[in-house]
Amino acid sequence: MKHFRILIFFFVLNLSSIYAQSREGDTIVSTYVSIKQYRTMNFGPLQKIDSLNLKYTENDTLVLLTNRPRPHGRLVPYTYKDSTFLNLYARTAFGIRNDSTDNMRITRYWKKPINIFFARHLEKNVKREFKRFVNTISNDIDSLSVNYVSKVEASNYIIYTNKDYDYESQINKNNNSGFYIYWKGSAIDKCAVRINSDVYFSKKLQLMEMQRLFVQSLGYFKMLNELPCESYFSSCQSQEKRLTKLDVEFLKYHYGYGICKGISYENFQSLHRELKGKLKSNLYSKVFFFFPY
Repeated sequence: MKHFRILIFFFVLNLSSIYAQSREGDTIVSTYVSIKQYRTMNFGPLQKIDSLNLKYTENDTLVLLTNRPRPHGRLVPYTYKDSTFLNLYARTAFGIRNDSTDNMRITRYWKKPINIFFARHLEKNVKREFKRFVNTISNDIDSLSVNYVSKVEASNYIIYTNKDYDYESQINKNNNSGFYIYWKGSAIDKCAVRINSDVYFSKKLQLMEMQRLFVQSLGYFKMLNELPCESYFSSCQSQEKRLTKLDVEFLKYHYGYGICKGISYENFQSLHRELKGKLKSNLYSKVFFFFPY
């Protein structure tokens, strides 16, 4: 949970940063932070030149950072998304229930590499096609790493059938399939997937179910009933699912360097409102996130 608080701190620290671009096309970089945030950065008292460069906007006082070193890190631009996308994403990523617990819900993601172990009764062809599917996802997401291991001790993601050793007692054996994940704070660190091969008796059925549960376990996503049945984020039961454009967009947004990782629903909403407000109030400004190394 400590990592989550630090991330949010840096998000807030850089919310008021403005990178202005001139109309002529020459990039002029001017970085501002709110006066309250400035005082937490240990830059010392404001100097006379600082007072001359103050900017007043939206009931806030901004200080221009001139000749001050910025910590080493990665600067990532804020990615604008429309309200339709954000509403759908929030419902699946936060598992919104429309009750009093919603604001405290957080997103969950794999911070460390996923090391997958296949149990003995999974067919070779099924494993090969599953790897191809997983690679399609991980190749598009820089911060998602997936490996395959031959020893269960080296794994943190196990896929097995009802004919194999029962690797996870928490999975309900009365269900046709299921998965169980463990997390610390917002970071998922362990998962097991169980497939009932008596129900999913063909290679195709087993593969489709493994793919469906893999996508769901990448963020403990809630399935949505209004999405097309072919989507992996749809609650509709189908053996003809495929990675839709929206599916890929959800996953890239969830694992992208932005305001998603480990954030609460309440902060997710408020930060988007503030960031969109800043962009709307100054069409020539850009807002960035800063991730320290």
